[in-house]
Amino acid sequence: MANRVTSNRLERRRFLALAAALGLTPAGQPAAAGAPWDRVDPVVAHKLRRGVSLSHWFWLPREGHAAGDPDYLDQNDLLALFELGFGHVRLPVDLYRLFPDGQPDEALLARLDLALDLIARIGLLALVSPFGDYNIATPDRRLLNASLLDRLASRLAGRDPWHVVFSIVNEPIGVTPSDWTGMQAELAQLVRARLPRHLLIASAPVAPDPATPSWGAHRALMQVTPPKDPNLAMALHWYEPFWLTHAGAPWLNAAELAEVSDHSGERYRGSDWQGWRLEAELAEVAAWAQRLAVPLYIAEFGAFRYGTAPAIEREAWAADCVRLFERFALPWCWWDYAEGFGLADGPPGQRQFDPGLVRALLRGA
Repeated sequence: MANRVTSNRLERRRFLALAAALGLTPAGQPAAAGAPWDRVDPVVAHKLRRGVSLSHWFWLPREGHAAGDPDYLDQNDLLALFELGFGHVRLPVDLYRLFPDGQPDEALLARLDLALDLIARIGLLALVSPFGDYNIATPDRRLLNASLLDRLASRLAGRDPWHVVFSIVNEPIGVTPSDWTGMQAELAQLVRARLPRHLLIASAPVAPDPATPSWGAHRALMQVTPPKDPNLAMALHWYEPFWLTHAGAPWLNAAELAEVSDHSGERYRGSDWQGWRLEAELAEVAAWAQRLAVPLYIAEFGAFRYGTAPAIEREAWAADCVRLFERFALPWCWWDYAEGFGLADGPPGQRQFDPGLVRALLRGA
């Protein structure tokens, strides 16, 4: 234990010396005075610069695979991501699978422990992100979610804060931004009692109005007051323009299908979105975060690869997003690794990275 602690201290000192010499923010750009990410542990902030979501490993496992199945995703996948230059992986987990009927699934929790151990050994940071059908507007569901979050956070309490970051709730539904502000503040206090040293990631509803379709998440975010916590960042899911990122996705509802259909045949390249709107929309939410002095993290962005949007369009959008994220010093996480929005394609054990998308995301790595 003493050797590991000494090693961690040396790692931290080396990183601090390098960061101070270069004057870097988490996104690798010269730091602005009082930048919100300055208050986050620099090792954690550095690892959060770029990441990938490991969807469908512990959340909605694919047919033929149990949740947490090592045959679905293993150390070779994680090593490949690390070697490409990613610093963290976002790990969606389903609270209702981990604690069915409120009771721990010890076998699944043991697989989660092994996965977190493996991620840490490889040198990646794990962002544990509870997913599920969270109709948090229902009082009984709110109480259940709080209880399960408390139990999961307690389970992670012994993990090194350099290895694990915790997200409070992913995409709350059925609630307005103003109501969510109070609900999330209570959950943040609950989780913080279990994880006093870990970075927490707070969230916002997927849309400003619970009755609207799932775009405009940045508008909803700017209507949420972040919890008062000195070691907390706010998450933004960025899928704008929706008609590009979700073109051809088979799960869309009627309103979402109408949004995509209204832009049928439209191209991103050369559009207002590429010309000025993408930058303007991101600048607005980045300014909101700067004004509140809260770190802002792009927890998801991606484009459906098996739909109707050509690869050249999706790659151009991804490259523009990364360029702007880095300009505004916003760490990011691509959704996802090897599923519908995947950075890689193919069955487990035979996955191949998409070279065009890798170039778009990591051109400056």
